[in-house]
Amino acid sequence: MANNRIDYIDWLKGLSIICVVWFHSPHPEWLNFSFRMPLFFLLSGIFFKIVPFHTYAARKTNQLLVPFFVFYVIYYFYMMLEYRISPTHEGVDFDPYIFFDLFAPHDGKTGFFVNTPLWFIAALINLQIMLHVLVRSLPRRWMVMAAAVSLSLAGYYWMLPHESYFMFGRSLQYLGYYTFGHLYGKSLLQVVEKSGRHRSMLTAASVAVMAATFIIATGKDHPWQFPASYLFNIALVMSLIVLFRYVSRVRVLRFFHFYGRNSYVVLGMHYMVVQMFYVAFAMTDTPFTFISGICVMTVTLLLMAPMIRLGNRYCPKLIGREEAINFSTLRRRLSLR
Repeated sequence: MANNRIDYIDWLKGLSIICVVWFHSPHPEWLNFSFRMPLFFLLSGIFFKIVPFHTYAARKTNQLLVPFFVFYVIYYFYMMLEYRISPTHEGVDFDPYIFFDLFAPHDGKTGFFVNTPLWFIAALINLQIMLHVLVRSLPRRWMVMAAAVSLSLAGYYWMLPHESYFMFGRSLQYLGYYTFGHLYGKSLLQVVEKSGRHRSMLTAASVAVMAATFIIATGKDHPWQFPASYLFNIALVMSLIVLFRYVSRVRVLRFFHFYGRNSYVVLGMHYMVVQMFYVAFAMTDTPFTFISGICVMTVTLLLMAPMIRLGNRYCPKLIGREEAINFSTLRRRLSLR
């Protein structure tokens, strides 16, 4: 499995996860990077394989669901402690029933109350199931892509204000990115691996699309903003893939690769570390600035490194590195009964 990995894709995954950590760090709101989610989902779609559903269910239970619940439970117990020491919760008792917020409906703009960033993993599960159904149901790739884009538009224009379970409404708008990665990602990588002329043509086309859609995609309240942002973000990701093919040779930036290969652990654990800083900032009345955001992000990533190494070494089954539930053995035991 490890031999099939592409280094610069792991580097790009690292960039997307670092942008997620930055987003949750205390900084001015205008200093955010909206491409982090399209980048994350498009890259994730590149290596998704359509397999029999029972195989998919067994594999993703170990790779996604088990880590999801582990990270959820860890953060739940952290919240118990936070409610005791944080001045922002002064006079407010911890409600143990917030654990079941996981099973409550949410609108398309909110995350789980417990460990909010876990909505990314919930979205991956939703997107994979939807893509699986589309590929099995439609005979042509262009039909699958057209259906995915249509569902993404429906998700953005209709589902966002409505409540749904397990982040379905929030994840639907990203189905187009995930499907594009699955259907065309490998072809895109083949172009990137060809001669410099092919890479130059791809980069030029990407820059042209970004220039053509920039004003609409970055504007507010424009009726075509969402479709334009789709084109802009896909073109941006293609440019980043070309760029990171070269950046991955720069040794000083190898931390992108480390966090990219361990993206789920960072996704599941960083929010707890960041929230500790928010508690400290509340106690000391520290303002949110660019410098505070950089410091919190840097320290969080540094603290994540030993967590990742300890998790990979001592509990790989809990973080999706190894099989936690052997469904073949489980089925045999059940059949014997």
